[in-house]
Amino acid sequence: MRTAVPNSVNALRAKRSICEMLGQDVSTEDAFLGSCIPDVCLRIGMVLSITGLSAPTVYREIAQGRFPRPIKITAGARAWKLSEIMDWIETRERDAHPVSTEPCSGRG
Repeated sequence: MRTAVPNSVNALRAKRSICEMLGQDVSTEDAFLGSCIPDVCLRIGMVLSITGLSAPTVYREIAQGRFPRPIKITAGARAWKLSEIMDWIETRERDAHPVSTEPCSGRG
């Protein structure tokens, strides 16, 4: 089964969103943008948004040792470290067949 991997545009959007949540300046270069983000805890909704995975897939991958485990932030709440999620994304394999950028020709 293949899982969706967000492209660099989605990763940049996630970084920008987190910088905005933290009140950081988002008008800087991408290299600096990545370094301005401290390691933050992400709840499942943000993890799903960043990775493009569904919740059942995340938990299945955790059970199989292929996805970062969440940390316990309270007695009943769990969260993931942003750095671990971004590291996991970097380990994903690129699709062997690039997506075509040509417009659909329609029926014909």
